[in-house]
Formats: sequence, structure tokens, C-alpha cells
Amino acid sequence: MKQIAQTLLTAVVATFFLFSCGGDPTASNPDIAKMSDAGKKAMSEASEALCTCLNEHGDGLKEFTKEMNTIAAEIEKAEDKEGEKAAISKMMGAMGKMKAFGECMDKAKPSGEAEKAIEAAMKKIIGEDANRKARNKKTFELLATFLDKNCASNAETFKGFISIMEKMDKIDENRKRK
Repeated sequence: MKQIAQTLLTAVVATFFLFSCGGDPTASNPDIAKMSDAGKKAMSEASEALCTCLNEHGDGLKEFTKEMNTIAAEIEKAEDKEGEKAAISKMMGAMGKMKAFGECMDKAKPSGEAEKAIEAAMKKIIGEDANRKARNKKTFELLATFLDKNCASNAETFKGFISIMEKMDKIDENRKRK
């Protein structure tokens, strides 16, 4: 009995130590600290749904990300509009690779009170007047942090997706300026 009590005490102390030293990536995030308990719960549940979609369809998302990185490089290297158009025409093929993931996410996205809690959290973190793009970017960043906690094995896949989407936004902005 004494051995069991010592083992349990050791486990409790070890768990406390791990979490106090950054074992929980959400604990030290200042944006997450601003969220209500309902917002944190909704975001955590959303990351768990995202994890399920990544488990089921993550390979397609990885293929999409890889192809989009190649396409982005081709667009950046294009010397004229025709070169850009040729690279951009490859996007539809790449998009097909993430179709199943996108459909899964559509079914899994928060609704009702959870959706309201996440919206309220985003307003609190980035302000009432933030545009949709900024709100989506921050939501994705926070989802990635919750994925680090709830689904570490798939967090990098999602971060790769976020990265290529940001890269494509920058390319699009640069193209509009030309």
C-alpha cells in the first residue's frame, strides 16, 4: 500500500512539474489567457474535431500543402503573366487533394454556443473591428496551439497548412500590387 501511495505521489508531482514547465502549450499563451472558460472549452473541442479530421484525412492535406508549396515557388519564379497563369492553373488539382479534409471540417466546425464563445474570444483578443482575414488567422493560430496540446501528432500538418495559406495570401497581395 505504501508503494502505491508513493507511486501516485510521484506521478502527481511529475505531472505538476511537466505542466508548470510548459507541458501544456495553452497555459503560457497570453491570447488564450484572455479567453473565457467557455471560449477555451469551445476552442479545445474544435481542436479535437480538427484532430479527428487530420487523423482521417491528414495525408490529403499534406499532399495539398506539398503541391501548393511547389505552385507558390512557380508563381514567385514566373517571369510574366502567362507563367503565373500556368502555375495558378495547377491549383485546382491541388485543391482536390484536400476535399475530404475540408468536408470533414465543415461537418465538425463549432456551432451554436461554441461558435458564439469562439467569436466572443476573438473579439476580445483582436478587437471588435478586426477583419475576417485577421480573425481567421488568429483562430487558426490558436487552434494550432490547442492542437499542440490535444493532438500533437498532427499539429505540424495543420501548421504546414496554415503556413502555405499565409504564403499564398502574400503572393496574391504582391500580384495585386503589380
